[in-house]
Formats: sequence, structure tokens, C-alpha cells
Amino acid sequence: MNKSIKKMKSKRRLSVLSWIVIVVSLVAIAASIARMIYSIVRWEGWLALVLPFTTGWMMVLAVLIFALPDKFKECNNVMAIKDMPSEWDRVEFDEFRAGTKVEMAEDEDKEFKGWYAAVIEGRDTFVPKSYVEDGVLTVDYNPTELIVKVGDKLRVLKIVNAWLYVENDIYDKGWVPSEAVVSIK
Repeated sequence: MNKSIKKMKSKRRLSVLSWIVIVVSLVAIAASIARMIYSIVRWEGWLALVLPFTTGWMMVLAVLIFALPDKFKECNNVMAIKDMPSEWDRVEFDEFRAGTKVEMAEDEDKEFKGWYAAVIEGRDTFVPKSYVEDGVLTVDYNPTELIVKVGDKLRVLKIVNAWLYVENDIYDKGWVPSEAVVSIK
């Protein structure tokens, strides 16, 4: 796998959990401001002023530490350095849902470690071992390979065992091997 592609594994967009932390923080800040105003109007002592205010700012600090740094990391962009026609002649798969039965070959693919030939809903494909447990998919999975031409710019959505699940500029999604792309800014 390209060294530049390996570096991208640690880079992520703002996750759902980060958005939850941000929303909860904003609610906590609003609640602390409302509590402060109420305390000023009714004068309940200095602790009634300080405690809600401190709680709200601790939530802001949590957002700054855990959520926002991901937002400012570089985008995961790559560019194709070789044409990649699909072995499947552009067979597009529907997404297979988690829980779908998978019949996997016993031996992993010799060229791509961690990938196995499989049959999913009667269709021949390949699947990463990490996506299958006890003969069923553990995650939603679309095995479509994306056809790319030299110079195509792609956005990396995930990396699994030297393959990248990418999206092109017209929002087509599919898998490409890491040796077919280089990282760009």
C-alpha cells in the first residue's frame, strides 16, 4: 500500500459522535446561560451562578479537544495514476445490508491480503474478511469497482486492506486498489 495512503487512515471527517458532542455542548451552554439569568433574577448565591456556567464551558472544552480537530485535518483526496478497468466489466452491485449471508472461499486472495472470493445473494464478488463474521456481513457493503482513468481526482471514503472505497466528482462510488492512486492535497 502507498505510504501516502497509509497516512490517510488516521484522517477523518467530523463523525456522527462529534456532531452529537457539539449539539449536546450547545444545549448545555444554552441551559447554563438560562440558569445564570434565572439565578441573577432570583439571586440564589454565587454557587448558583458559577456551577452552570462552568459546566457549559467544560462541554465547550470537550468539543474543542475531541470533535473540532478532525474538522481541520486535510481532505482525503487521491488521484488515479493508472487506468483501472473493472474485471467485472462495470457490473454495479446494489449495497448488501449487514446480516446478509455470505459464502466465502477458504483461502484469501493471493494478490490482495485480507480479501476473499465470495458469493453474496448468488453473485460472485470479493469481500474483506473483516466484514464477515459467522458467514454473514457485519456491515453494509457494496463491492462495485470504480472505473478510473489517469488523472481522475477521487475522495477517499474508507480504506480496507489496500483497497480504497472512493467517490469521483460525479458522485459515483466504488473500490480501487491503492496502487492505482496517489495522495493529493
